[in-house]
Amino acid sequence: GTRVEGGTLVVSGDGRFFNKDAIQIIIKIAVAAGVDRFWVGKDGLLSTPAVSAVIRNRGGGFKAFGGFILSASHNPGGIEEDFGIKYNCDNGGPSPEKITELVYAKTQTISEIRSADAFPNVDISTVGAQTFSSPDGQRSVTIEVFDST
Repeated sequence: GTRVEGGTLVVSGDGRFFNKDAIQIIIKIAVAAGVDRFWVGKDGLLSTPAVSAVIRNRGGGFKAFGGFILSASHNPGGIEEDFGIKYNCDNGGPSPEKITELVYAKTQTISEIRSADAFPNVDISTVGAQTFSSPDGQRSVTIEVFDST
């Protein structure tokens, strides 16, 4: 598969509760993990099939290693079960059960969440590319916001 460090991650959802906040949090955690490029639907909006298609086909010289889909249709939680999260792999499809089991097992041993808290919140309401320095100043991070219509 495609590497996480230096890789491209798709992050978007259906716009329900916590969607925009979750996108900012995911970006900060992923920047801390070494992700250098993000593809985000305008206003953080992409359907599940659209995220799958973007992972498989967007290109532009880059290949996404996967994507987070934020939707209560997937693993509902939150105050009114109006938020959920799903991860699709680099083929655009849902993570196989063996992967989700490994992720769950890893969550049982997490003692710290690394986050690039100094990384700015990004404007996901305007189509275009924004480039920032990573908090350590060692690399560039690009956020590409695109219109899915």
